[in-house]
Amino acid sequence: METFPIFKAGTVYNPIKLKYELKSDVCFHEIEIFFPCRLDAMAINPAGVCGNECNVFTPGEVVISVALGIKVKVRVCEGENQLFISDATKRKVLVKHAFGLMLKAYNKLPSLFIDVDSTKIFKHCGFGSSSATIAAVCSAINEIMGKQIKSKDLIKYCASNHGEEVDDADVNNMKVVQCIGGGATSGLTNKGIMVIAGKATTIASMNFVGDVLIGIPNEFKEKDAKILMELEEQNLWKFKKTGEQYKNIIAYDLLHKAIPAMVNEDISELAKVVFNYRFYMGSNLNCSFVCDAIVAANESLKVLFEGNHCRFLALSSVGPAFFVICDKKEDIKYCERYMQSQNMKVIKTKIYNKNYRVIRRI
Repeated sequence: METFPIFKAGTVYNPIKLKYELKSDVCFHEIEIFFPCRLDAMAINPAGVCGNECNVFTPGEVVISVALGIKVKVRVCEGENQLFISDATKRKVLVKHAFGLMLKAYNKLPSLFIDVDSTKIFKHCGFGSSSATIAAVCSAINEIMGKQIKSKDLIKYCASNHGEEVDDADVNNMKVVQCIGGGATSGLTNKGIMVIAGKATTIASMNFVGDVLIGIPNEFKEKDAKILMELEEQNLWKFKKTGEQYKNIIAYDLLHKAIPAMVNEDISELAKVVFNYRFYMGSNLNCSFVCDAIVAANESLKVLFEGNHCRFLALSSVGPAFFVICDKKEDIKYCERYMQSQNMKVIKTKIYNKNYRVIRRI
């Protein structure tokens, strides 16, 4: 069996498990929401990204929710269980998959017209755009149905049935890609910084008011999931080795240093754990298969954190996007100039300390 197989969009390989009954009543006829994307600062146990039979991945992660995201509009149409996707929607297979997940959960849905605007988000760059798109569409449909599925259940459902495009031209097939739950958690949890463990379960969270600068190497070119997963499979042994070597240290520092500090609204200990993991435990270099520029950035960007020019520094997911969190204007300017000097495109945003936002509901 292939480690990360291809499957039909809409396939549910891990059915939703609820302790309450869902009704097929339609509560609204139109909905528009904004769903934030996430930055994935680190995996708690990177060995957990290796393939398994059930496609439920439990490495855990540190998630930063940002004010860059996806807008979803859903309108009820005549009939039942039919999906219509706008021409402007770019990643149609993800919408098709999300609709299939919700149809399976509710058993019956009204026919729906769905439009997704993800034009401001880079694909396969570290924003969790695929999982955010699926979770955003599922959340909008859940709103249409009266928001019957609880957020914690919807997070697990999306994470355990995740997939991404095989290629842009294929609107029917998807490839299993590891999903820890951060993309859904970012919009379905009312906090800006979260630690996820186990099966997409948030074990610590806090708000933080800060600016985020995201640096993307100018040489980076977007790749489809099939190509990226082929490259990742060749490098999974590195993730496993790092996990086996450092998982106990990471777990101890999170439990006894970072999480207690988060309870007291202090980000500094979490930032140290993330920085050490990314820059001194080999994590960034493990991800360099995505883009060669990650290797140089791993050395050149250290000065931003070690020189106290930012509060937080990490690569997001497997990259190639690096990001800093700052809470001083002089640090924002310094980091922006420095990242640009390292041949990076810099995107400015902020930490998003709330759930997805309902823009309009009728």
